[in-house]
Amino acid sequence: MKSFYIAISLLAIVITVTFVHISRVNSFQTNGIVILQRLDYAVSQENFSEAIENLDQFYEFYQGYRQWFSLFLDTADLEKKEVHITRMRRFLEFEAKTEFYNEFVELYDIVNTLPYREGIHFEILF
Repeated sequence: MKSFYIAISLLAIVITVTFVHISRVNSFQTNGIVILQRLDYAVSQENFSEAIENLDQFYEFYQGYRQWFSLFLDTADLEKKEVHITRMRRFLEFEAKTEFYNEFVELYDIVNTLPYREGIHFEILF
């Protein structure tokens, strides 16, 4: 009977961690997309100082999730996000819109498809 309770406890832990992870990934996607859309608007208006502020806000937002993501995501994926952010900042400082948008599109795609690439989106599960 003792092993049954241990098995049920482990199952409950796995289910809880799974739902927390789903929630965190979906929250990151939803809020991250909003920040990236503000960044896109600022660049389209050629307001590069506001764009840099939005990029810094996204980076701080990402740092809040980085520790959680490091438990589940590949290190290469995490480094890819940081490389895109670094390049985007450099291009904003140089006011190079075309090069900025090359990096922006890739980062936006990563953030937008993260729950689907993780394979644990609520729509996939239910």
